[in-house]
Amino acid sequence: MRFWAAAFLLSVSLFGERLPIQPLTTAQGLAGNSIKKIFRDSRGFIWFCTSHGLSRFDGYQFANFGEAQGLPGRVARDIIESRSGDYWVATSGGLAGIPSSGYAKIKAVYPGDDARSRNVFTVHESSEGTLWAGTEAGLYRMSKGSGLAKFDTGPLPETWNEPAITALQEDGVGNLWFGGYAGVGRISRDGRVTRWTPRHGFVSYVVPALYRDRDGTMWAGTERGLCRMRNDPEPGESPAERCYGREDGLPGLYIQAILRSSKGELWVGTVDGAARGHHLHDGALRFTSITSAQGLTDDNIEAVAQDSRGNIWLGSSDDGAMKLSSENIVLFGESDGLAEPNAIALFAGPRGTLYCVTRSNTNLHLHQFAGSGFRKLAVSLPASVRAFGRGLQQVALQDRSGDWWLATGDGLLRYSAAGSRTLQIQPRVYTRPNGPDGANVFRLYEDSRGDIWWSTSSRIVSTLGRWSRSRQTMEFFKEQLPLGAGVNPVSAFVEDKTGVLWIGFESGDLARRRDGAFEYFAPRRGSPGVRIRDAYRDGKGRLWFASAVGLWRLDDPSAARPAFRVYTRADGLSGEVVHSITGDFENRIYAGVEDGVDRIDPESGRVDHFSALDGLPAGVVQAAFTDRSGNLWFGTRRGIARFVPQAVSGGGGLSRVLITAIRVKGLERQVSAAGESNLSMGPLRAEENPIEFGFSVPESGGGADLQFEYRLEGAGNSNWVSLGSRRAVNFAGLPPGSYRIEVRTAGSEPATAAFRILPPVWATSWFRLSAALAAAGLIYASYRYRIHLALEREQLRMRIATDLHDDIGSNLSRIAIWSEVAAQEAGRSGGSPLKPLVQIGDVSRETIDSMSDIVWAVNPRFDRFSDLASRMRRYVSDLAAGTKIRIAFAVQGEDRDAPVGPAVRREVFLVFKEALNNVLRHSHCSECRAALSLESGWLILTVSDDGTGFHPNQRGTGNGLDSMARRTKRLGGMLRIDSAPGSGARIEMRIPRSAGDRAWRIKSLHT
Repeated sequence: MRFWAAAFLLSVSLFGERLPIQPLTTAQGLAGNSIKKIFRDSRGFIWFCTSHGLSRFDGYQFANFGEAQGLPGRVARDIIESRSGDYWVATSGGLAGIPSSGYAKIKAVYPGDDARSRNVFTVHESSEGTLWAGTEAGLYRMSKGSGLAKFDTGPLPETWNEPAITALQEDGVGNLWFGGYAGVGRISRDGRVTRWTPRHGFVSYVVPALYRDRDGTMWAGTERGLCRMRNDPEPGESPAERCYGREDGLPGLYIQAILRSSKGELWVGTVDGAARGHHLHDGALRFTSITSAQGLTDDNIEAVAQDSRGNIWLGSSDDGAMKLSSENIVLFGESDGLAEPNAIALFAGPRGTLYCVTRSNTNLHLHQFAGSGFRKLAVSLPASVRAFGRGLQQVALQDRSGDWWLATGDGLLRYSAAGSRTLQIQPRVYTRPNGPDGANVFRLYEDSRGDIWWSTSSRIVSTLGRWSRSRQTMEFFKEQLPLGAGVNPVSAFVEDKTGVLWIGFESGDLARRRDGAFEYFAPRRGSPGVRIRDAYRDGKGRLWFASAVGLWRLDDPSAARPAFRVYTRADGLSGEVVHSITGDFENRIYAGVEDGVDRIDPESGRVDHFSALDGLPAGVVQAAFTDRSGNLWFGTRRGIARFVPQAVSGGGGLSRVLITAIRVKGLERQVSAAGESNLSMGPLRAEENPIEFGFSVPESGGGADLQFEYRLEGAGNSNWVSLGSRRAVNFAGLPPGSYRIEVRTAGSEPATAAFRILPPVWATSWFRLSAALAAAGLIYASYRYRIHLALEREQLRMRIATDLHDDIGSNLSRIAIWSEVAAQEAGRSGGSPLKPLVQIGDVSRETIDSMSDIVWAVNPRFDRFSDLASRMRRYVSDLAAGTKIRIAFAVQGEDRDAPVGPAVRREVFLVFKEALNNVLRHSHCSECRAALSLESGWLILTVSDDGTGFHPNQRGTGNGLDSMARRTKRLGGMLRIDSAPGSGARIEMRIPRSAGDRAWRIKSLHT
């Protein structure tokens, strides 16, 4: 009780002193400097509604959401977390629904179609799950599964024509209160609406804020003060039970924000500053103002909130946010009486008076704490003292008799008690031979018997000595300890609860003096091993040692072989080097580190870090001390901080790590705005590398001291890998496979993300199977093609042989027959061989033409469409010379160099010859037209005349038409004959060109 009473009295006086306020603005990452609302969600994130969007803060860095991310308006004014865990944000362009998990995007909901209804000031979810929105155009309601609908709040009172609703709050019995610019109103659970204005006894028309207290009490912030509302005002009765103003300690009357803190304090934000309300012994509520005089960067406070660590956040109208530490930290510097800011020692005298030693290159100063600041004590230093040493912490003390002892660079000084002017008389200087051998006195300590222990450090020799109170003489311990020459001075003293003295060395070794003898513990026997900087005994008798390799705890100092428990970064410390130690009345340990203080709870293992972000002076905490009232004092090179710790709160340990960002090949992937603790991603393509995960621990306070580690399952090594303070891990070039990453920090549950990287297309089984099938198909197609070519050559040989046999052989037989006829005619008397010789000549010419056709068909030089056209044109020219029929031949088609194989050329040409011969022999026409063309995949031959025509179904004895049909079919084409008696005739031959000349050749093999 003594501790908490002292803490409360101290906290009341804090606000007359300089507060450690940490400002946060756009320079630190806020979306905007005009703060409309500050809200802490269930995960520990702090959300800031600003004039330029929404900001999420995890204590370390900001993530911002604006119109580009889906907010319907630029200005964010209010935010709530619904019962489902999702968020609703009131903006200047409508409501925004932000999902708390999954990959869904921000959803915009518009109360109405006009600009006034879309200008949303506040949003509230009732206990029944109904969503309410206060807009410039009035009140809107959205039940589950439906859109927003206008709610009739009745006619506006008097002649005031301003329907805007700026504040909404549900009381303890389910009534919804609303405020705006037309007084305050209440919607009862049965739907009845009641309004109050100054004409109804209320103090104000303007109600910017409404707040329900823990006991159900409704508070209204107005332009004329803070009002505590009645639970159920009678008709005609003012709804305000009591209103508070400047006479109650408020800095201003225009109330914009209200909050009840976890300590029971009522915080209020006004246009003239913030105020903290506390209840006096008689129950009266009294406020203490906090303005720019106490360190606020802006007095116009529009938002108040509290984070999970108890810190108070204030949002200003123009200068960003400010954080007030819950630990009640107060800073002291030169303006508070310190002669120098470099505080090297903090300690108490026999009566509990707090003292501080500061040091510069040219002087040493002693100060006494005087309640609200420090008072410098006049100290008379002898002329022989010209240096002030390098010792820290245990460099000065006032012993039980009132004598003062000071360590300097030129000996040990003792000021005998002589009233109030003790330090102003000349001291006794102890040097050799009756004092320290070395000039630089390094540490001082008074043990439980009143003896004064001292050590020195120099490049020549390090010594240990004791001034015995009982003998009033100096004793030296030169031979009993391996002090070394200038490299291993004694650097810390502490007694255990049995009065046994423990001594720490700069080498990291330890010694215990028990029963008049020293026991030495070398590093191999369990001592810390690297430089002992400070020592402390807690309320449970445990010894703690600050070293350059962590914090060491000794639970049983009386053990024959002491066993140490070490705390390092792996246990949550912000750094390995610990400079100073102290503890509070709840046996939590405070370790001074490079950039602040680590608080360790030995029972739960929880480690909290406090730094300049929490109001401590920046830099190394080189001295630490706990006074009789339980206040913690920390000395730094930039001044002193007084720290009033909070009581132990439940739940020890940090909240879980959350994954807050994913980037694939540098591009952001959608992640819930609330972060994800267990994420399952969709498959990633092989080329989607690298992949990066960002994460945070929102309830940790977010300091840069947090140490993260990760492990990646599926990569062949599942060991934990340290990330240090980095809040992102990047993987590049991961091979295909399934992976699961876990990220954690000391005391927190890990976040996990599962993802799968697909193999490249060429490495998939289906691709390999397809490739194998394709290769087999190509081999088979190649084989078939070679077979087809062989068959084609064979068939071509057979056709040539057939042609030679049929045409050439037949002609030669005819020649032989006609030769015999000619011989017989010549043998007869009077016979004439003229006619047989003529026949022989005709048959010979036909044989020459047939041979020419066969040779042209098999010659590879003529395998183009243009060669076929040229051959047909020459044939037409030769034919036209011996007839009176006008024969016209046309060639069409752009691809004149298209390949045409020998089989196709021969068949087409023979059909062409047959058709023209039929025209000349049978048509009796005067004109014949022939054409050859390439059109959209077809080779087309047409021959037409204007002769007598015929019935296609009543053919003569010849086989010319049948021969043309067979040749066309052999090529996979179509032959069409159009004719009628007296109407001429038209023959059209169509051969497919789907696969070029090779396809024609292959098709010809199947006939």
